[in-house]
Amino acid sequence: MPLDYLEECCVGLVRKFRNAILSFMTHRNLKADQVVVNSRFTKRAFLHTFKSLYAKGVDPIVLYPTAIKEVKHS
Repeated sequence: MPLDYLEECCVGLVRKFRNAILSFMTHRNLKADQVVVNSRFTKRAFLHTFKSLYAKGVDPIVLYPTAIKEVKHS
């Protein structure tokens, strides 16, 4: 399964449950110091989905995951 397809599915789920996620976080007074996403695509999706957070100054940082190279032990 291509990683982009999986990412699109996950972002779609976040959009679908956006109100429930925001309600959960608000009622428990949960706050993060910074939001981190793994691509510019995810950042755009976040900004599109959570417009109220962006209006409050939440701007995600894109942190690209590192490529893991398999190490063979002898």
